[in-house]
Amino acid sequence: MFYLYLNFSPKVFLKDNIFYEWIYDHEELILFMDKKDPNFQNLLSRILEELENLAQKISNTYLSVEGAVFAVIKIDSEFFVDYQAEELKEAINVITEELLIESEDDSKLIVVKDLHKDFEELLKIVRENLRIKKLIIEKVLNKDVDIFVQWIYDLNLNKKYVEILVRVKDKNNEYIPAYKFIKVLEKEKMMDKLDEVTFIKLAENIDKVKKLTNKISVNIYPDSLNSNTVINALKQLADVCNRNEVELDIEITEYAIVVNREVFDYIKDSKVYLVIDDFGAGYNNFELIGSLKEKDFVRALKIDGSIVKKLVESKLYENIATTISQFAKAVELDLVYEFVDNEEIINKIKEISEETKIPYDRVYLQGFYLHKPSPLEEELKKSNK
Repeated sequence: MFYLYLNFSPKVFLKDNIFYEWIYDHEELILFMDKKDPNFQNLLSRILEELENLAQKISNTYLSVEGAVFAVIKIDSEFFVDYQAEELKEAINVITEELLIESEDDSKLIVVKDLHKDFEELLKIVRENLRIKKLIIEKVLNKDVDIFVQWIYDLNLNKKYVEILVRVKDKNNEYIPAYKFIKVLEKEKMMDKLDEVTFIKLAENIDKVKKLTNKISVNIYPDSLNSNTVINALKQLADVCNRNEVELDIEITEYAIVVNREVFDYIKDSKVYLVIDDFGAGYNNFELIGSLKEKDFVRALKIDGSIVKKLVESKLYENIATTISQFAKAVELDLVYEFVDNEEIINKIKEISEETKIPYDRVYLQGFYLHKPSPLEEELKKSNK
């Protein structure tokens, strides 16, 4: 989606009292308009009308367009002189997220938001977001995070192993929701820091994890493969797992492997295996999977949640999962279904597994219906009982 910011403040203007600036990195166009200009309202109406026509053409031309094409944000910069730049930037982020939600209505080609309206209420949200952002960054940099685990089951619904996650606590000693936590780190380009601290904390707590299971899975963000500190932390984790006889699976997307194949040279000398994450969504390279399997680098495909969610309601997506199952069986790879949210999905997965004759002990299930991520310490208490 493209974002158009209408700034109604006197500036240095060009023809028709309009000055514009195009920000390439963010696909944003800023138009500066003088609201004191007698022709202001006519110009504004004409701009919105032409945007509507352009959005219609784009929508009719490209198959991949879903929802709104343009987001228009109205800003009066004179109103913002009393606020910090960081607050204004976060206000734009909050409004942008609202517009993305509104754009899911396919009947709207343009969504418009007036940032001047209810700004004081918006500012409360903004300042709370900034507080949480600062807290998350400090906690990650100080390695002040807690290990969470989510159980992964086989098709007989037996607990088999865990995926490792980390979370941080807020000032009230409650955990910040995962979506907020991850979103902040993604925006701040700090996912490599998250991966590094995850590997370090996991290595420090491997004796506790081993009390639950001798097999674990952990995700690595693609960009982290370019970080020497992250790779070193991963190697140290692999060494710790080997010494403690804990199998380690690394979840990673195919694209990340394609552009970083040399990173995995050390895998052949350790008990680290790859799980291809988000399989079936976007980038699918069967040749790559084959070459990794021949080298015994990969042992599972994790079917993308967008496919799993539609297994019951869509024959098309059921056929996609069936095809992936047939491929996995042919090359002797395990399957992990994520986002297993109800009994109907489990039953459908069983049908697919029986149809493709892939053994139940090679098919795994993960989702909130079976187990919500919980602190490692809580799971240890449960296991002791």
